[in-house]
Amino acid sequence: MKSPLIRTLPALVAASLVFAACGSSSDDEAATTGGQTSASAFPALVSPVEQLQKRPTGIGIEEPLGAPVPRSKTIAYIQCGAPACATNGGFLRAALETLGWKMRAINAGTTPEQIKAAYAQALDEKPDAVVGTGFARALFEPELSALVAAGIPVVQAYVTDDPSEGVDVLAGKPMIDIAARQVADYVLANSSERGGKLAVVYTSAFPSLKLSAESFEQRVAEHCPDCEVETLDVPGSSIGTDLPTRVASFLSSHPDVEWAYVGYADMVIGLPAALRGAGIEDVKLVTNNVNTTISGYLKSGQMVRAGVGVQTPEVYWRIADLLVRKLAGRDPAVDVDDSTLPYWIVTGDNVPSTTESFPGVVDYRAQYEALWGVG
Repeated sequence: MKSPLIRTLPALVAASLVFAACGSSSDDEAATTGGQTSASAFPALVSPVEQLQKRPTGIGIEEPLGAPVPRSKTIAYIQCGAPACATNGGFLRAALETLGWKMRAINAGTTPEQIKAAYAQALDEKPDAVVGTGFARALFEPELSALVAAGIPVVQAYVTDDPSEGVDVLAGKPMIDIAARQVADYVLANSSERGGKLAVVYTSAFPSLKLSAESFEQRVAEHCPDCEVETLDVPGSSIGTDLPTRVASFLSSHPDVEWAYVGYADMVIGLPAALRGAGIEDVKLVTNNVNTTISGYLKSGQMVRAGVGVQTPEVYWRIADLLVRKLAGRDPAVDVDDSTLPYWIVTGDNVPSTTESFPGVVDYRAQYEALWGVG
């Protein structure tokens, strides 16, 4: 998705890993999750996982804005050079236009120098707020400090940095941890063996993926201390190039792996074909979030069993909600509580479409418009 020099995932990011099971409990309680029916070695996880497969109906915020929407605001969006970042900017633009605001996209390219320059440009332009997703603040700390000193609010999403004065963070470390644990629960709930090998494919070039891998392994250890988790840390530059070949080679050398988590949706593209070409037919894949390619894999049963996490549109509209509350002088605490995001496990049984992108919450736009008193 980006150059390996970029430190964090922009659009989607966080969460997800991989695995098979070993366990405790009874062998004869059936688990029906993601189109699979088996005797789960982890029956206590079956019901929670089934609940997560129900499409969410709420955006996780019920508190109205309670103030007029401020007029004539311009928001700078620091947009990375990957196509997904432009798509995500479209979600933010739609939300801001609903508020009657403008969005100014600033190209941040794919290198640390370009990212730093983009924040410097935002500082020069003096917008009403700045939004960045996926960029570690260490890359632009002087510019960030100058923005805060100028009284310009900054929102960061899909990052592992902590919030600070003047800088709000959402879809950050708490979301990454929650989604990673949900991935582990899904895998274990659908595992019938009491022992097995799992695999995690990530890139340490993206701290969010590294953090999710660690959270996944911790969750597996809680339920299955005897399970083995093999890891593959790929270069960031392999995404979109030779990643499928790397993963196929890795899994060929670990033939006992039954489940594998592959970081996020774009990292899975082309992987089923590469695995089949390597003679690997029985590995089950899990990833974070869903795009149309992953939807097709899910529906046709091409090795991918689930996409876990929060769909992208809801995250960017929540960013808009945070901004309007902040600029209207309201408390944005409801927005930065990642536990209230609409998490969803998408499988071949519940995927809404294989040809179009889709939100988690069908009427998320109407729900936000109601909060804002617009539309």
